[in-house]
Amino acid sequence: MVCGDCLKADEKFEQLGPLPVSTLENWRAIKSEISSSNVIQRDNLNFARALDSQLMVKAKERDAEAKSFEKLWSESTRRSVVHNILDDWVELHGEKATIETLMKALSLPGFMDVKLRVEKILTKRKK
Repeated sequence: MVCGDCLKADEKFEQLGPLPVSTLENWRAIKSEISSSNVIQRDNLNFARALDSQLMVKAKERDAEAKSFEKLWSESTRRSVVHNILDDWVELHGEKATIETLMKALSLPGFMDVKLRVEKILTKRKK
């Protein structure tokens, strides 16, 4: 695992870009932060497309299932849809699922607050 402190004093945020997200110690916290966003939950198909268009088939299926009468688009279901998109992305790309790609996907209109919170997690230093 990398990114124990994420950034050292002399490093820049951009240096994290090529790192695979799966190597981050705080990847779970980042996934949790992203999946808790109501905007990303609502626009999960746009988020999936921004990560990789190959994710769209599964994302559409999960979105429809989450909005079904049985699931009733509950909070846990909405979060699960976003978690699954992120997990599918990492599974599809492995080491090529990078911070840079994730941050580009979070640059879509309406996602800026989530992007800033993820940047804060990435730049957080242990005290």
